[in-house]
Amino acid sequence: MYNRMVEHVLVQRATVLKYQHDIATIANDMKENVEEILGNIEDLNRKYLRFLSKYHFKEVTAQIQGQEMYQMLYHHMRLDVQIAELAHEIDVLHQFASSREDKKQSRLQQTMAYVAAGFLIPSFLTGFLG
Repeated sequence: MYNRMVEHVLVQRATVLKYQHDIATIANDMKENVEEILGNIEDLNRKYLRFLSKYHFKEVTAQIQGQEMYQMLYHHMRLDVQIAELAHEIDVLHQFASSREDKKQSRLQQTMAYVAAGFLIPSFLTGFLG
C-alpha cells in the first residue's frame, strides 16, 4: 500500500510539472492568434480541474500511519504550494489572454462606430433634403 502511495504522490508531482511546462509554452506563444491561445488556456484549465477532481487527494487511506506518511510525502514534495502556484499561473494567464481579447473587441467596436458614423451623416442629409 505504501508503494502505491509513493507512486500516487510522484504522479501528482509529474502532472504539476507537466502543467507548468504547458503554461510556459502557452506564455511563449502569446504573439499568436488570441482565440487559439484562449482555447489552449481553456483546455489546460479543463485538464487541471480534471486532475484536481480525480487525482488530488488530501487522504488516501483510513490508517493513521498511512495518512501521516502521505502528508509527509505531500509536504516534502511541496505539492500544496505548487498546486496553489499552478492555479494562480493559470488564472493570470487566462486574465492576460482575456484582456488581449477585450482590447481586440474594443478596437473592432470602435471601427464599427466610425463606419456607422460615416453612414449617419449621409442618411441624415438624405432624409432632411429628401
